[in-house]
Amino acid sequence: MADSAITRAVRALDLIPYILENPGNSVEQLANKFETSSKQIISDLEVIFMCGLPGYTPYELIDLSFEDGIVTVVDAQVLDKPRKFTETEAVIVSLGLQLLSNLAENIESKDRISKLIEKLSSKFKATSQIELSLSNKPTHYDAVIHAITAKSNIEFSYKSLSKDEFTNRTVSPIRIYTSGGVYYLSAFDQNNNGLRVFRIDLMSDIQLISGVYKTGESPIFIQTIEFEIESTNELFLEKYSSIFNEVTKTKTGFNAKGLVSNREWLFRLLLSNRAEVTVIKPQDLADDLIDRAGKIVDLYADSSNN
Repeated sequence: MADSAITRAVRALDLIPYILENPGNSVEQLANKFETSSKQIISDLEVIFMCGLPGYTPYELIDLSFEDGIVTVVDAQVLDKPRKFTETEAVIVSLGLQLLSNLAENIESKDRISKLIEKLSSKFKATSQIELSLSNKPTHYDAVIHAITAKSNIEFSYKSLSKDEFTNRTVSPIRIYTSGGVYYLSAFDQNNNGLRVFRIDLMSDIQLISGVYKTGESPIFIQTIEFEIESTNELFLEKYSSIFNEVTKTKTGFNAKGLVSNREWLFRLLLSNRAEVTVIKPQDLADDLIDRAGKIVDLYADSSNN
C-alpha cells in the first residue's frame, strides 16, 4: 500500500537531519531506519532534490548525492535541524491533548494521552502552567459525547426559547462545538429530515435509541488515479502534488498515482493539460475524457461554420 502524501512529507522532513547526523548511510540502511522500501527512499530523495527556498534556482534547492548508493547531503538549506515544537506550538498541542483527554471514554486512551501531556510538560515549562477546564460544560455533555462516539441516535426533550415550549426530538448527533461560551450540538434531525443545531443546555431526558444513524451527507466520491506525466510538464506535478501519494521517475517523465474526490474538477484539470498528461487508470476516465474533448472540438467546429 502506497504511503499517503502526509506520511511522505513527514519522512522527508526527518530524512535530511538524520542523514546529516549519521553520515555514510546507504539507501538500504535508511529504508530500514524509516521502515519503508529502498525504492520509496529513492523516490523521497528525488522529491527532496526538487525542493528548496523561493527562487528555486540551483542555489536555493537542496543538493543531494545518492547515485553511488551512499546518501550524502551537499546543501541542506533550511532542513539541517530535526523538527521540534516551539513553546507556543507545544502549548497548543498540550491544550489539544487535554481536550482529547476530556472527550475520551476509553481508560487506555486517557492513559496514553496523559503520558504524552507529561512528556510535553517535562520539555516545555509553559505547558505545565496551563490547564484546560471544562467545568462549565452542560449537564448532558457526556451523554451526547458518548452518543457521537458510539454513532448512536438519541431522543430528547428540547426547550424552544422563542416559543417557550418543549418538543421531542430524535437525532443522529454529529459534532459538538462552542460559541460565546455556549455548547451546541450539530445533528441530523430525523423529525425534519435535515441538519439542525441544538443548545445542549436546553436538552433534557436524553436517551440512546437504536435505528439508522444518519449524517445527511452525500457519500464521498474517491477515485484512484494513475497518470504518465511528461518531463516537460514537471510544473503540473509540483502544482498538484497534494493529489498524488506515489511518484516514480520514468525515462520520459513521471508516473504519478493518487486519489481525488471531485471528478468534474479532474476533468477540467486534465483537459487543460491533456497533451502532456496521459491517463493510465481508470480506463473509464480516459474514455470519458476523449469523448468530452471530442464534443468540445465539435462545438468549435459548429461555431466556425456558423
